[in-house]
Formats: sequence, structure tokens, C-alpha cells
Amino acid sequence: MLLSILSLGLAEPSYAQDPLSLVDSNTEVRSIDFRFVDQQTFSDERLLRRMATQQPSVWDRWQRRLPLLQPTPRFFEPVTFQRDIARLRSFYRENGFPSPRIDYPATQFNAGENRIRLVITIEEGEPLIIQDAVFLDADGERYAVEAFEPEMREKWRAFQRDMSVEVGTRYTDFNRQRIEDDVLRWLRNQGYAFATLRSEVETDVEARTADLRFFVDPGPRARVGVIEISGNETVERRIIERSLALREGDIFSADKLSEGQRNLFNLNLFRVALADVPEQPRDSTVAIRYRVREANMRTLAGEVGYGTTVGTTAEGRWSHRNFFGNARSFTASVVAETGYPNDARFLPNFLAGTGGSTVTERRFRGGLLVREPYVFSPKLSASIEPFGEIRRNPRLPGVSRSGLGINETTIGVDSRLTYEVFSFRTITLRHSLQRRRQFVPEELQSGAVADPEDPIETFGDGGFNRSVFTLSANLGRTDDYVSPTVGFMVRPTAEVAGALIPSGVQYGKLSVELAGYQPLTPSVDLAARLFAGRVFPFGESRDALAAEPSLRNSVFLNRFNDVLYYAGGGTDLRGWPANQAGGKFINSTDVEGTASLLAPIGGMSKAAANVELRLPFPGLGDSWRTAAFVDAAVLGTEGFSLVPAPPTSDLDRFPTETDALRISTGAGVRYQTPFGFLRFDIAIPLNPDPLDVRDPREVSNAISEGRPPTDVSPSFTRQFRFHLGIGRTF
Repeated sequence: MLLSILSLGLAEPSYAQDPLSLVDSNTEVRSIDFRFVDQQTFSDERLLRRMATQQPSVWDRWQRRLPLLQPTPRFFEPVTFQRDIARLRSFYRENGFPSPRIDYPATQFNAGENRIRLVITIEEGEPLIIQDAVFLDADGERYAVEAFEPEMREKWRAFQRDMSVEVGTRYTDFNRQRIEDDVLRWLRNQGYAFATLRSEVETDVEARTADLRFFVDPGPRARVGVIEISGNETVERRIIERSLALREGDIFSADKLSEGQRNLFNLNLFRVALADVPEQPRDSTVAIRYRVREANMRTLAGEVGYGTTVGTTAEGRWSHRNFFGNARSFTASVVAETGYPNDARFLPNFLAGTGGSTVTERRFRGGLLVREPYVFSPKLSASIEPFGEIRRNPRLPGVSRSGLGINETTIGVDSRLTYEVFSFRTITLRHSLQRRRQFVPEELQSGAVADPEDPIETFGDGGFNRSVFTLSANLGRTDDYVSPTVGFMVRPTAEVAGALIPSGVQYGKLSVELAGYQPLTPSVDLAARLFAGRVFPFGESRDALAAEPSLRNSVFLNRFNDVLYYAGGGTDLRGWPANQAGGKFINSTDVEGTASLLAPIGGMSKAAANVELRLPFPGLGDSWRTAAFVDAAVLGTEGFSLVPAPPTSDLDRFPTETDALRISTGAGVRYQTPFGFLRFDIAIPLNPDPLDVRDPREVSNAISEGRPPTDVSPSFTRQFRFHLGIGRTF
């Protein structure tokens, strides 16, 4: 039957037409195309998702052109295709088109290739328009508001006014179901644990109208009577109970029931945590139930990797999830950023994370983290972590003290309090107390201060204290806090060092980041981000930074390396390596033999903007996306001289301009995986500075020969940059 119908199709010159009676079990699908007679409401991709018959993917087509590769054949099955047509008709009816005409008369078959091109013609017709929407009681004899107690009627009226039942819009089964879900959610959050709801649709196909009737049965308003907990073996019941948002005697709330489930997961004690209302008679009290399955309390984990700025990396962690009970966790961790190989010169310039600099960083860190998940409330948690760290910092004019080239050591304690305002929205107060030692030249770390007004303290061992308080927040509202497509996020941060506890650095630091997400079409999203921040040195720090550049205050500048703002990198200003956008200078380091590298100057202020258009990838399905973007950032010195004095008077730093606005543009590909988006971007700096486009190795050679860096010819491979990452850019 199907073949006789297909045989009515008209041949097109673009593809051969042979008798459809020759179609057999080995016939392959060449493509699936849609033609629309009147209008197109749904995308081709959405319609294809309703079909079991599949066309070859873009990758399949590439495989046909590549040697030694064979794509998976997409066989054509007439019965399956006939069912697909029925599914498409049902899909249109569910979405408010009562009389769609869907057929396939233009389908074409090439017997020589034994491949068929399916051409589906769709005439949607006029849609159903919502004419009326009414909420009635369970029997349909009176309005729903009369089914509530007097004190709840005004709340119901307010909720009904705020509901988005838009008369005059196209009717869909999905919107009807959404309204049902919204009403039931509201009822169950007001204490109506046993509420039920049903709906009816009266349609007039000739007039193309739909009248909605919702029948509401709230049932009794209930309080929590019994809390059932099962599955806990080593975790005490009180630990579970204190994490719940509902207590016995509370008015029932479905959202609070789910909040308790989330809190249990956040304890990291359970691999499974389920919350529900078991079957029971409708009454003024309701029993709620939590079922859990404990996770392994002791875990050992490790990972290895490679970073272009830090070389080969390794990390190991041993954790106890219930350390001495009370859901307290303990983690001992070690991190090794080995710095091997010692530079990234084996990578092309457009990939090397240091931009081709000749010395990588090196860091070894160990820490002991204790986290208390419950501090007076399940929303407030605390942690403390003593740690020790040794580091090779290429920016220091340090002297190698070991075969590893270590020139900086730090010991300290990090502590924090975190308050969860809502899920994924937090406020955090952190304090970091450190003792840091930087190995600097002898003439800068010993001897009396000749000038009593000298603002720089002299430490015999080159060490100083750091005491930093940071208050930050992650606020806003989006549809998905991991991968948002609509909404906004605000991330303000305030930081102060040296205000309450004596510190070798004194400053205040304020910043705010605003990110917004807006869908333009069902498949196209626009994302934008703005950032602004400023550092305010005070006290001795301000005096030292404001002094004329000298060897002595270059030591102080090193203390601020981790405080200043920088630009560049795959999640900031693309087109530049991490922190390498903006002003930079030629630095000389003795860490592993004298070498020259590009060191970022940084800024006391930063303003940045990112705009990204996120698009579908035609032919590759929902897991693939593309993006086009423009990034911009500007750093400001705010009157401070941030370029350290050279070690010798005959060495020129060749600094470039810091305060210039830097702009880049580019495009990328995204692929959705179970652990997040894989992100691949290519970006072009539109206005790089002279050092951005020159190979640091050739610049180093030019300097050693007494020539300025601008004598070096620009490198083609430094005119663009690839960025590879996991997760959203912002």
C-alpha cells in the first residue's frame, strides 16, 4: 500500500526517480526533507525527533567521503515510515492543529544507489485558539474558589490572577498539562497534600476555538503528622531530621518536602535519597517519607592532566564523609603542578597557554579540609583548611633554592561560612590567613632601611603575612543554574586585607559580575556578561605602590601579583592566553637559568563585556551547538606604576600599554556530554599589542643581541588562538 502511494510522487531533476516497487530491505535513507504549504510552526529538527526513521548525520556523510570509513546504514522501513506520518499528525493535533494534512507525494527513489529521499509535505491548517478557561470545583457545580476555606480564598484569587492562561493564544496539550502542574504545585505548597485536578477541553473545529475546564478538588488542608525515615545504617536519624525543611506539626509543603531531599543529597552521605507522600487516607494530618541509601564513607580518588601554563598535573584525595559523626567531612589532598615540560614551546603559539613563554609555573600543595554541613541550620555550613604550598613563580626576580627552582613558599589557614539562600544561590564569607615567603635578591631582603620614611618594611627572610576577608554572593534567577538559557545571575564580591588583622598587604577590592540569558527563538539563545572591579590600596601598601619604580618597591609589587586584575583566557577575553591580554613587559627570571618571558602588568581596575550568540549545529542534533562571540576588556593602572624596576639599569622592560581597550571576536562549537559541554573556540584579537604578535623566544634573542622587540617580525600563528574547555563560557 505504501509503495503504491509513494509511486504517485513527482520526479525532480535533482534526484533520479525509479519505480518504488524496487524498494527492498536494503534500501537506505538518503535524506528527509519537509515542505510546508501554508506556514511552518515547528522546526525541522523538532519534527525529526518525532520520527523513528532517521536520515544520515553530517558525520555519516563525511564518512562516505573518507577512505577506510563506512557509515552506519540508515535503512528504510515502509511500515515504520507510515507510523512516523501518523506520529506527526498526532503531534500537530496535540499542539493545537486539529486538521493537519501530512503526505509524501514528492518522495524520490534511486534504484542504482538503492537510496530513497523522503519528502514530507505538511499543510498545518488553522490552529485552535483558547476562547475561555474556567476553574470549577470537583463536581463542576460552582467556581473553584468556593471549595476553599474563607482564609484561603483570597490567596487562590491572587494565584489565579497571576497564572498565565492566555486567552487568544494557540491551544496545546502541553500548555494544558503545564497549567495542571502549576495548580497542583500551588495547592500542595499551601498544605493540600491530597489535592487532585482534572481538565476537559471543548473544541469547535469549525470555529477553531477551545474552551478549557479545570476541576479542582483541594481536599483537607494538612499538617505533617509522621516523618518516616528508612535505609540509614550508620548515619543517625537526628542527622537526617535536622536536614529536613519540614517538622512534625508544620503545614505541609511539596517544595519543602523536596528541599529536604536536596539537603540530604548535599550531605554527601547518601547515594540515593527519595522523598514522597505514601498512600494514606485523606485527613488533616499527612505522613511523609524519606528513603535513603548510604554511600561509601571512605573514598580515595585521583586524577592526572596537563595544563599549558603548569605542565603535567596530578591530584590525590582521601575523604571521610562522616568524620567523627555529625555528617562532618574530612579530606586530605595533595596537588602537584609539576611544571614539566619546563615550557610549552612544543605546542604551536595558538595553543600554548603561556603564549610561548619559556618558563612554566610549578606548584606543590597539601591541605586538610574539615567541613561542617550544619551550623545552627542546614542552610549554613562552615569549613576550615590548613595548608602548605611551595611554588615556582616565574614573575619573581628570585634565586633558585633547589633543583625544582622553588622561589615562593606559603603556609596558611582558609576558613569559610556559606549560607544557601536558595538552591545554587549562596552568600559566602571567607578568611585566608597566610605566611608567605618570596626568595628575592639579597640586596632587597636584608639591611637597615636608610630612609626612615621608606614605606616598605624590610623582612630578613623576605616573608610577609596575608590576612584577607572576602564576602561574595551568587544570586539571580535562571531556568537552569548549570546551563542557563533564560534569566540572569549577579555575583558581587567585596574583599579587604589588613583591616582587622595585621597584614603585609593592605587593600580593599570591589567587583560585580552580571550575566544575562535570553532566548531569541526556540533554538537560538543570546548570552551577555558585564564585569567591573577596582582595587583600593591603603596604608603602607598605597605608599609603596605610589613610589617611583625601584628595586625595593618591585618586591612590594610581587606581593600584589595575586591581587591585581588580569584579562585573557578561554572564559574571559578569548584570543589571548590566560592573563596575557592588556599591558605586559619583558621579565627576566633566574629560576632555571636566565630567560625572558612575557609577564602581564595587570591593573588596579577592570571592565569587561562578553556577548555570545548560541546557535544550533545544522544536521548534528541537539547535542551539538555553535556560537559566535565578541569579547572586550580594559585594565586600568589608576595612576600607579605597576611595571617593576629591572634588576639592572641596562635592562629595558619594554612595557606595552595597559589602559587600552582590547577586543576579540570568533566562533566555536559545543558538544553536550554527561559531564557538561565540551567547548572549542577560535578567536582573533582585533587590536593586539606589539608583544602579542611576536614569538617570545625570538624577542628574547633580540634582547640578548641588543635589539628592541619590535625588530622581530610578527608571527602568523599568534594572530589567532584556539581555546578548549569544559562547561559554559559564562
